[in-house]
Amino acid sequence: MKKIVTKTKVPKREISGKLFVRVFLPWTAILILSHLLTMYIAPTYMWGVHFYHFFPDWIGWILTLVTLTILIPGVAEYLYEKFEALAKKIKKPFVGWGENKTFLILSFLSLPIFWIFRTRFHLLGDGYFRIIDLPKGKLHLQEWLDGFIHLVIYRVMTKLIPTWTPELTYSIISILCGGVFVFLALKLSSLLGKTDLGKVLVFFFLISLGSIELFFGYVESYSILQVVLLAYIYFAALYLSGKTSILPALLFFVISIGLHITSLIFAPAFIYLLWVGGSGIRADKISTPGIKDATAPPESARKRKVRLRKESSKARRKLSTPTLMGLIISSIIILFWVYGVATSLEKTGKGIFILPLKAPASYPFGMFSLAHISEFVNQLLLLSPLGISLLIFFLFFRIKFKDRLIIFLIFASFFALIYLFVVNFTLGSADWDLRSAPAPFFGLLGVLLFLRWGEKQSTVHSPQSTDPHPKVSAGKRVKAWGLVFIWFSLFHTIPWVLVNAHHQRSVERYLLIQGNDPHPVDETGYNTFKIARILKFAGLEQEVDELYKNAIQKDPQNPLNYYNLASRYYDRGKLDDAIPYLESSLNVAPHYVRPNWLLGKIYQIKGDLDKALFYLEHALPWLKNNVGFLYDLGSISLLKGKLDQAEKCALRILELVPNDTKAYHLLGSIYMEKKNYEKAKKVWENILMFSPEDSVAIQNLRQLEEQMKE
Repeated sequence: MKKIVTKTKVPKREISGKLFVRVFLPWTAILILSHLLTMYIAPTYMWGVHFYHFFPDWIGWILTLVTLTILIPGVAEYLYEKFEALAKKIKKPFVGWGENKTFLILSFLSLPIFWIFRTRFHLLGDGYFRIIDLPKGKLHLQEWLDGFIHLVIYRVMTKLIPTWTPELTYSIISILCGGVFVFLALKLSSLLGKTDLGKVLVFFFLISLGSIELFFGYVESYSILQVVLLAYIYFAALYLSGKTSILPALLFFVISIGLHITSLIFAPAFIYLLWVGGSGIRADKISTPGIKDATAPPESARKRKVRLRKESSKARRKLSTPTLMGLIISSIIILFWVYGVATSLEKTGKGIFILPLKAPASYPFGMFSLAHISEFVNQLLLLSPLGISLLIFFLFFRIKFKDRLIIFLIFASFFALIYLFVVNFTLGSADWDLRSAPAPFFGLLGVLLFLRWGEKQSTVHSPQSTDPHPKVSAGKRVKAWGLVFIWFSLFHTIPWVLVNAHHQRSVERYLLIQGNDPHPVDETGYNTFKIARILKFAGLEQEVDELYKNAIQKDPQNPLNYYNLASRYYDRGKLDDAIPYLESSLNVAPHYVRPNWLLGKIYQIKGDLDKALFYLEHALPWLKNNVGFLYDLGSISLLKGKLDQAEKCALRILELVPNDTKAYHLLGSIYMEKKNYEKAKKVWENILMFSPEDSVAIQNLRQLEEQMKE
């Protein structure tokens, strides 16, 4: 008789506290030190953590050393006990108020903070363009709902308060959204946290995301979106716990798509929510409070729990076929949408939307280029360095998941990471806000993975573990790690907010990151001009001048830098300062038409018509269809007696713009100089046909008729 050998299934080894201490806490120390190192090393290329670079060195050193000190064994445990005692005292007055009332008060108290530390300049993203577009009623298809909301509020407020501005519209909405975000973060922390530490940790992870900057008076189209996405997560969690239907989550998901089309990246997560979420509701409170009916008899409640656990465990073993099909279909839809947008943008000449796998010679910024990978990592570090790190750590070491909300967040985070990696964000680091939508998913997923592991560490002490500490000690260590994470989150996010709230620091950071942007020039065709344009919108005239002077020093063979600086002097009436830069531009590129034209206008103003005509005639072959140029050349040619050339200019303008009044007046004056009174008379009469009230034409025609009588 053969002996039957049966294989026993070896349970997967869980992550021990010792492993966590040996691997993750040193990584946390590295993250802390990276903030300090960027004060001296490569701040341009580490823009996700370089915020202390813009503060005095002593501030960075002190805060870094204090943060590192908390990692020393025993320090965090001691501090946690002190903070816990303080928190209990603070909490006492609020006990009788009720949860919602307390949360509302805290949310209102956050509004002054958002206002006091609001961003001073709108240098990042498309802030100033949004301010310009709002009075025009211009809406953008990809974010039509956000634009519509801002437009309605702007028009209502301008009727109530005449001095109301587009900038104030965006800033006030941003700050109010911050208050709502704080309220939702409190509600979500109350829902998901099983312990006081869990509640506090979830809350601090959410309010310390890099995307919190969107609520400090930030002018762009993503503040409302961030709130709606957090509401989407909140109602998804309620649905997965059996506390509500799927309709609220569906509503907020649809609204998020209207606010910005990139919310489609969360469609696979919604499909998972739709097909799996309601099939096996958890009753054992892994991520949310239990759903036990307090009015049911004890035996009935017990049987119901057992049944729900069985259904839940069956549903967790594998994805159902409808779920899998839904995920595949939604993924295909997203890919087709991305392809359609990419194709349309490339056809309209707005650059590459999806990065090529391998960078071509014409666009040296590929998907796997070092510059893009650096940008991708910096964006993740900016949004949630700890959330991303915890996510990677627990996904790498522990694949067995039982929490439906965590699976939902994994789907959302996975497709968000793909989106961040494959899409070309042409403004580089200044486009951080366009990539901020996934922040709540990353941060919440990371902290929940830690909490679920930490809860088990606190309650289960494995006999196989080599950890000699008892259960109580394990619980204290988890609390200490939670305090470390809270402290580090604030250490990372507060300077990011303060940099944007300070005039000089925000400008210094913008010039640093944009002046060294590795992206090829976008549709403006010129990176320095792109930066100068934003600085000009901000009223930073001196900074614009310095920008062009520095650009000339770095690249003296670029004629555009000379011209742009000269045109600024021209606009301010500093003609003598403009001339040397225009001449330098022509020395580099003799046939560059714009310096020739501007020199012609300058010498016309200065009364040197010979030089003015010289430069304008040099530009004529390239500007023979430019109405403004033809009028300048025609006017000076008339004054210099070159009547045939002046006549050609006037007639060419009328070919391009048939009823151009200025061209008719110029042509009439030319015919008067030629003593061709009949043609001059016809010109004045033509003017009166489409402009009967033209006083100059009436007077000239009257004088001409009297002159012809003589």
